[in-house]
Amino acid sequence: MSTNPATVGHVQEGSFYLDVGGALTIRLVNASEKHRRRVAAQLNAREVTPGVPHITVLFVDRVASGAICRQGLIHTGWCGDDYYLLDRSTGAARASLPIGRLEGAVEMTCASTERDVPGLAELVRLKLLDEGFVAAHASAVRHEGLGLVPMGWAKGGKTGAVLAFARQGAAFVGDEWIAFSNDGTTMFGIGRSIKVTDRHLALFPRAAAQVGHTQRLLWRIGRGVERRELRALAAVMPRVTDRFAIRAKEGEVFAVPLEAARSSPDVLFLMINTDVDDVRVEPSATRELAARMAAVGSFERSVLNRWYEGFRYAFPGRRDPVLDGAAEREQAMLEQAFAGKQAFTVAHRHPGPLEPLFAAMVEVVR
Repeated sequence: MSTNPATVGHVQEGSFYLDVGGALTIRLVNASEKHRRRVAAQLNAREVTPGVPHITVLFVDRVASGAICRQGLIHTGWCGDDYYLLDRSTGAARASLPIGRLEGAVEMTCASTERDVPGLAELVRLKLLDEGFVAAHASAVRHEGLGLVPMGWAKGGKTGAVLAFARQGAAFVGDEWIAFSNDGTTMFGIGRSIKVTDRHLALFPRAAAQVGHTQRLLWRIGRGVERRELRALAAVMPRVTDRFAIRAKEGEVFAVPLEAARSSPDVLFLMINTDVDDVRVEPSATRELAARMAAVGSFERSVLNRWYEGFRYAFPGRRDPVLDGAAEREQAMLEQAFAGKQAFTVAHRHPGPLEPLFAAMVEVVR
């Protein structure tokens, strides 16, 4: 293997340790200060004293030294017994992927030139299952002593619900990914930033202050393209406009800080974007909610699954039991974590005004 498995569990010179929600320890070896900050921010991780890591990432000048056999459609490849994620332009190895070796502590390498560690977020969500936590595509706040969790498919309105509660004095738990303990008592956010679109930015002056004149101009042009349905331009505008949104820091949106890193998930909301003119909140069965969120999880894991299919092509006969059983484990843990919770379906038009969304959701938990 390109990395040295013997280093797992031992303190190395140049090591930096991060804790993710009290559940996982990540060790970065030979990481620059910029890499340390970016990984910590990406995973909502804090620096801790050295310990036995669940995941080790070694930053190196060159990830692979031999001739790589490339898989162009998914931009992966292999050399010897190792499997790699490749640069789309050059074909060079960006990072090693520890597929086939995901049981127990794992180790991967990453090119020092990479801005982020490719595949690390997917690996963290997968390894959380081993520690009794299941990550779901959700957001969460704490409001009037209750942990409220909007969840569902992308563009369903999860972040809109979070912003609605932020306006009413809630504390931020997380946006996009929330990890739940399988006994349903605990949750924590993976990541501490919030996506705020141009439609809601004026409601949060501290977040709006970071947007420059050039970005605002691009947004106006992009919205104009949308309104005029200029499809040829609309196809490329998201790359220019960054989809009309920024990633705001917690303190730029929420006035009330969360007292502890973890919270309890008390009320679950499945957010559904549909063609209605009001906000409709109805009770939901937790088992059905768990099944839906397991389907979302499988979809969000599609990139990792494609890499796994490429791995099986590269190494016929080799499998990874962690990936093979991930979907079943995830659904079972979601059912267990959600059992006995208050659960509701929220049907609304997204994007829409925040005040009616807050009023309808808070009504069912008061």
